[in-house]
Amino acid sequence: MKNLKKKKLKKQLFNSALFTLLRKYNALEIFKRELDLLKDDSSRAFKLKPLKTNDYNDLKFDIESLNFLIETKEPQILSDLFVEHERFEQVLSTLKVRSEYQVNVIQPLLEKSGIANKKVSFEEACKVIGEHKIEGLIQGTDEVYFHVYKSHESVGKLIEKLHQYAKQLFPKAEFIVFDKST
Repeated sequence: MKNLKKKKLKKQLFNSALFTLLRKYNALEIFKRELDLLKDDSSRAFKLKPLKTNDYNDLKFDIESLNFLIETKEPQILSDLFVEHERFEQVLSTLKVRSEYQVNVIQPLLEKSGIANKKVSFEEACKVIGEHKIEGLIQGTDEVYFHVYKSHESVGKLIEKLHQYAKQLFPKAEFIVFDKST
């Protein structure tokens, strides 16, 4: 009876971890879709609007409860879950920093100079805003793209890996299914 309860708890923990990963993937998918619109645009730093992030405080893994993974054939999965959580936090931080920079530094300078909604050359923008500030916006934008795309890819892979391993350990159990098409 005790062993049966342990198995049931482990299955619940797998589903909980999968659900958390799926929610992270969904958030990343929303960010990625927005970024895809300007992916190959050379002026994406100027065209990308500040992206609002929700407070994703509840998207955490119960690492302590998942410690049983250390004693399995795939102990690396526990570390992978931790790394993915850190990556997701980095995405949120990068989005926040870039958005705040755009809203609090770049926008006021554009409005003050009178070029806020006008089409201007890169050189004109550098004169008005300052090359250093423009480079900060470009670098922040590049970091957003890097972190969102990298995390989106790695979370997707980890969902598949975790699902496969859960099915390997508990072949008859039902686990949350990852459907990339939705």
